[in-house]
Amino acid sequence: MNKTKFIIFARLKYFILPILILSLIGCAKARILSLLTNLAKNEKLKEQAVRQETINFEKAKNFISANEVETGFSKEDILRDIGEPSLIISEEEKEKWVYKAAGEGWMGGEKIYLFFDREDNLIEWEHIGLETEEEYLQEVRSLPENFYPFTGKSC
Repeated sequence: MNKTKFIIFARLKYFILPILILSLIGCAKARILSLLTNLAKNEKLKEQAVRQETINFEKAKNFISANEVETGFSKEDILRDIGEPSLIISEEEKEKWVYKAAGEGWMGGEKIYLFFDREDNLIEWEHIGLETEEEYLQEVRSLPENFYPFTGKSC
């Protein structure tokens, strides 16, 4: 009787072991597919953010060229009408919002600056194309000391 159970168990292990191995491989493949799906979603989010950055720049450009921007606008007004800036730089007396097209680098290219006072009201704006060397140097000097140019963020 014990010998029969042993023989049955010995035969079952050759049947069960491959099934267990295949199920583990299937789980690993499912995890890999899940990881790849998440990476693809993240890439789509990045692409969407890049497109949105350019869209917001174009909105800012259109607002300024159509003379629709006025001093006294609140940050909420600007966010509603134009959208999020590419970068926000806090200074002592004012805050500078920078709008730029996604393909433009930080050191050169066309940009729009919106300046807000401490009460979060628009006090001035500037649309620059950085066509001259002096404009380029002025732009470089206006960046914070701890600015990291590859991300557009302050460290």
